[in-house]
Amino acid sequence: MIKVADYMGNHRIRDAIAVSVIALPFLIVLFYSDWLRVAIPTFHDGDEQIYHFPIIKSFSEQLPFPDVSDYNSATGPFYHIVLAAAGLLLGMEIHSLRLLNMLFSIVGCVIFYSILRLRSNNQLLSAFVSIVFTLSPYFFSPSFRLLTDNFAIMLHLASVYFLLKFSEKTNYSYWFGFCVFATLCIVTRQVYVYVLLIGLFVIFFNTSINTKTKLAMTIGIFLSAIPLVILIVLWGGFTPPTFQDKYATSTVFLPRSAGFAVAVVGVYYLLLHMPNLSELWRNYRLFLPCIIIAILWLSFSPLAPHANKADDGYLWRVSEVTPTILGSRLAFWMLFPIGLFALVKSMGYRLGGIPVGVWIILSLAPYLFQENIFQKYYELSVLPLMLIWFSFAGYYKANKVFFLNMSIIILLFSMYFCAKVWGIA
Repeated sequence: MIKVADYMGNHRIRDAIAVSVIALPFLIVLFYSDWLRVAIPTFHDGDEQIYHFPIIKSFSEQLPFPDVSDYNSATGPFYHIVLAAAGLLLGMEIHSLRLLNMLFSIVGCVIFYSILRLRSNNQLLSAFVSIVFTLSPYFFSPSFRLLTDNFAIMLHLASVYFLLKFSEKTNYSYWFGFCVFATLCIVTRQVYVYVLLIGLFVIFFNTSINTKTKLAMTIGIFLSAIPLVILIVLWGGFTPPTFQDKYATSTVFLPRSAGFAVAVVGVYYLLLHMPNLSELWRNYRLFLPCIIIAILWLSFSPLAPHANKADDGYLWRVSEVTPTILGSRLAFWMLFPIGLFALVKSMGYRLGGIPVGVWIILSLAPYLFQENIFQKYYELSVLPLMLIWFSFAGYYKANKVFFLNMSIIILLFSMYFCAKVWGIA
């Protein structure tokens, strides 16, 4: 018994150290920015003052019943309500609310670490993978501004955590946790509604659950969707009325947006899977059809930066230094077949009983109808799922090659963040 207690105690200490290391980058920025009084630049950081901070102040004056029928944002109202309520306690100074937003990001990273620990007993390995997620370009810097993204990611990861726990052990308190966090997530950012579809798939493909229980769980899913349905009816659309004319979306599938999504998968397959890229050649029978599809796809729907001036992201900027071939930049000619290969491979590994590829495609689906291609949204869908996939599938081993691979990515992400802060990127 003493040995077991010592073992558990050591694990808790190591977990606490890992969490402290994950939180360290946030604390460094906190002190650098004078407790976030100095604004940290990030993608669409102007949204803080134009949209979110004014909505938070407006809601704080309307509590306990804020008017959510119309406001100037594309997102759901839950983030703004939470910060408005917190502002009554902490004060409505912007740096105080930024601190709370940073705390949400840290909690999200801890939840991500907890997801990895479901399948790994190695705290160091899980910590390294979590730091990659933490420092990713479109997650870390938004932590320090009033933007809805990281709060939604925190809730989304919590729903994923409970769903994976349920898949491992049929405990209905886990299912309840999944439904609660899924509900809160989709009334923060509506695009996460895909997680309810994943929940339905888990129900119908789990043969260990009897029909009566499946019916009850399905009702739980539909109850989770009710708040979003109410908002859609209230708004007369997927976003508040004021923002509906500003939201550049299409009613049809856009091959160009889908091509970019596949390229983002290719970027992270290259970065996260660096030591194992030889499998592209080992699986040439799969890779060659991916190349053929890439030729057909990019010939029909070319990818090049600034074809639509609203497009933004580091991948667009990096592609500018590569030559244009048949209307598409060379970077996309290289990344598209690799991304397609990765998607096909991801269908062979299941997360919660559902192929990882299905998770990735469903998470990207809302953006395949958007005319403006902002890399941030594609990346926040792809990166965490791919990190979980590679970790759960056993691709990552605690050896020198792994730590070198992760260290290179962490260095690249850190350099990108510093370049943004210093106005270079």
